Amino acid sequence: MPLERKIHKYPLDIVGIQTLKLPAGSIVRGFDTSPDKLNLCIWVDHYLDSDPMKSDRMVPREFHIYGTGHTIPSNLNFHDMTIQGDYVWHLFERDLS
Repeated sequence: MPLERKIHKYPLDIVGIQTLKLPAGSIVRGFDTSPDKLNLCIWVDHYLDSDPMKSDRMVPREFHIYGTGHTIPSNLNFHDMTIQGDYVWHLFERDLS
């Protein structure tokens, strides 16, 4: 029987670099503004056996947010982009493995 999954929302700050602890093996599925349009969030897909409360299954993930026209290092992997009012934000991740 296949494992079941859940998608959770994680808020992000509008800063250049930030690290979140996420369940091992999780996949970023989306990047957008929150429903109130005030915050940026990522939606992360992970298996139900990846209990976010178990610290031994959490791994650091380093996310970078850049505005359009900003210089972006070549060692980052692109995830998604979103529009927030007059701003367009682009989400990247640096591989920490």
